[in-house]
Amino acid sequence: MAIRGKSKTAQDPNSALKSRRKKKEEPAPKANQTIPSGDLPSGVAATLPTAPQNSSPTSGIFNALPQIPIPGLANPTSSTATVASTTGNRPAVIATARRDLANVEHGLELPQFNPNDWMARDLFQNTSPLPETSQAVADEAVLSIQRKRQTLRIAKENIGLNSDIVSVATDYQKLQGQVIDYATVLVDNQTKYVKYTDAGVKQQTAMVKLAQSQEQHTQETIALDGMRALTPLIQEDWNERRNLRTAKVNALREQTLRVNTDLERKRRELEVMFDITNFQTI
Repeated sequence: MAIRGKSKTAQDPNSALKSRRKKKEEPAPKANQTIPSGDLPSGVAATLPTAPQNSSPTSGIFNALPQIPIPGLANPTSSTATVASTTGNRPAVIATARRDLANVEHGLELPQFNPNDWMARDLFQNTSPLPETSQAVADEAVLSIQRKRQTLRIAKENIGLNSDIVSVATDYQKLQGQVIDYATVLVDNQTKYVKYTDAGVKQQTAMVKLAQSQEQHTQETIALDGMRALTPLIQEDWNERRNLRTAKVNALREQTLRVNTDLERKRRELEVMFDITNFQTI
C-alpha cells in the first residue's frame, strides 16, 4: 500500500538508483547531430559539436562557443560571457562567468578553494581527493576552532563595548557643545540686556533734556510776553522823551528870538541916540 504524501522515490529507495542507471545507459547524441526543433524553443536549432574524450557531453558545447569579454574587467580571460550562435529568430544564449576576486582589490589573504579539485568524479565510488580525518582528530580540531571562536566572541563583545563607549563619548561631546551653546546664548542675552539698559539710560537722558528744553521754552515764552508788555511803555517813554526834547528846543528858540529882539531894539535905540551915520567914516 502506497504511503500518501510521499513520492515514488521515498516509497522505493532503489527507484532513484534505477532512474540514474537508465539515464546513464541512454546513448549520447552523435557529433554534428541536429536536435529536432520540437525539443528547443520555436525558431531555434543548435548543432552539437564533437565532444572531446574524457569530458562531459556539454563541455564541448562551451569550448566551441565564442567568448565575449565582459566590459569593465581588466583581464578578459578571468571572467567571460559565452554566447551561442543564433539561428532563426531567437538566439540561444548560454552565459558563463567566473566569479572570483582576482580583479577586486580587497587586501585580504584569502585561502583558495576550488570545488573542482575536491569533487568526487564517481558518485558511487570513494574518488574524492579529500584527506581522511578520524572522528577524534576532527572532534579535537572542531573543539579548538570553537574555542578560538569563543576568543573572537570576546573580541567582538569588546568591540561592541568600545563602540558603545565611543557612542556615549560622542553624545557627551555633543552635550558639552550644547552646554557651550547655552553659555553662548546666556552671554548674548546679557549683552543684549546691557544694550537694553544703555538704551533706557539714553532714553531717560533724552527725556531730561526734553524737559529742560520745555522749561527753557516756557521761560523764553514768559520773557517774550514781558517784552511784549513793555513795548508800549517803552514806546510811550520815548515819545515823552521826544516831546521833552522838542519842548526844550522850542524854548531855546523862543529865548533866542527874545534875545535877538532885545538886541535889535537896543541897537536901534543906540542908533537914535548917537546918530550912527556920523560915525561911519571913523
